[in-house]
Amino acid sequence: MSSENPPPWRLSSDRPISLHFALFVRDALNLRVSREPDYPPRLMGEIPDLSGLFDKSMLAGATFHWARWWEETLEASTVVALSLQQGESKDAFRAIATTRQWFMDAVIADARDTDAGDAYQRLKTLMAEASNWFYGTDHATEVMRQNLPGIDGPLVSEIATEALRTYGQQGNTVAVGIFQLDVEGTWAKYYDSGLLIASKNFLMNDLLIRPALEELFRIGINNSGGFPLSLFSPFDPPGLMPKWISKETPLDIGAVGPAKLVLKTVQCHKVDCLELRLGIVGETVPREIRNLMASSRPTISGSLTARTPDVYDGLELEIVFPDGRSTGTLVAPRFTKGSREVTANRFRRHPNSPLEVWLIVLPIPPAGLITLNASWPQYGIVNASISFSFPASL
Repeated sequence: MSSENPPPWRLSSDRPISLHFALFVRDALNLRVSREPDYPPRLMGEIPDLSGLFDKSMLAGATFHWARWWEETLEASTVVALSLQQGESKDAFRAIATTRQWFMDAVIADARDTDAGDAYQRLKTLMAEASNWFYGTDHATEVMRQNLPGIDGPLVSEIATEALRTYGQQGNTVAVGIFQLDVEGTWAKYYDSGLLIASKNFLMNDLLIRPALEELFRIGINNSGGFPLSLFSPFDPPGLMPKWISKETPLDIGAVGPAKLVLKTVQCHKVDCLELRLGIVGETVPREIRNLMASSRPTISGSLTARTPDVYDGLELEIVFPDGRSTGTLVAPRFTKGSREVTANRFRRHPNSPLEVWLIVLPIPPAGLITLNASWPQYGIVNASISFSFPASL
């Protein structure tokens, strides 16, 4: 839904099949994935126990690979919901299909007591059961015949208009999204991209829906900069090597307590963008960073929470091309707000590490010396600067 008159806004609501497929696989196989507090509760209703379909090695593989499947599917689904450009949605739909196939291939590759053909058939059976559950149960059919509960058009319009006015963003286009998940309890979680995923019980709660929408538009407005919304990992075919990797890295940027901030990698997988990987390196990292890493990301149970703290909160970056064009100042957690001449966006490459930040930079720079400026005042890094060269051809 969107407003007909300025200020412009858009709220997309969905009950994504791809996310429910991933949750069904988790629950039907009784997978005990790591970092469970990061993920939604169990699906509602009776979920069949299908763990007998897989041998121990396949179950172990599914457990290990499930988190990546979930995260990339969620992030691609977010792009579908929030993107304002049709091309972004097409790429994201493709990523959803590709990452599901990757999960199946990875589980098959891990099978030790089942041959590949049999493992594939068992996975097909599992996915068919997921489809039957999503489309075939009385509960699912009833949900699909209705609009998402609690999403009242006039209420959304009132909150969106007031939020844009409050934050002085009347001239911007703000896109936010809500995903309903058919999971147990009154559960919800916000994402910095401007997405709220929530249980049906949460969205049906009249005491929660107004403050939830207010918080969602606040997040969406504070993160709307006209830059790509994607945070999902680029899905490169297995074995694909970067077209170019800088031989000048790693480069030290500055001390972070007993550790240091380092530009670890600069590379190009494609000819139209640059990738930078920064990381905190050292045998000991600052206590506050260790505490952030040790704490689970909070979920919401009948109450609201602010944005989850990020290890890199407070870090400011600027990337300057040889011809003087720059990103302007990029700030955590997304590192996206800056000049439109050169855009940057945080993304993920697996295996993910909370001590690393990947940035994708567009367009490809001209040949010459690229400068990375950094400030992280809380750790004493102020106006640090490093440079590396970029070739004339890849």
